[in-house]
Amino acid sequence: MPACATEALIDGYDSPLLGELAGMDGGDARDVRDAFTAALDELGAPTLTEDEALWEMSRAWARRATTRGPRAPRATPPWRGP
Repeated sequence: MPACATEALIDGYDSPLLGELAGMDGGDARDVRDAFTAALDELGAPTLTEDEALWEMSRAWARRATTRGPRAPRATPPWRGP
C-alpha cells in the first residue's frame, strides 16, 4: 500500500494522509489498512464492493498496459469519471 500511495502522489493526487501512507514501512498491516481507508475518505473516494474494486484495478492495469510514454496527472479522480 505505501508504494501505491507513492504512485498516487506522483500521479497528482494529494492529501496529508496519502503522504503519511506513502511514508509507512508497511510493517503493521492494521496501521497501513487504517491509513489507506482514511486517505481514501480524505480524497472523497467511494466505498467499493470487492467486485467493484477488482473491476477498477483491472481497468487501471489495462489502461497502464496500453498507454505508452509518461503518465500525465488526471484532471479528475478515476472514480469521478473521465
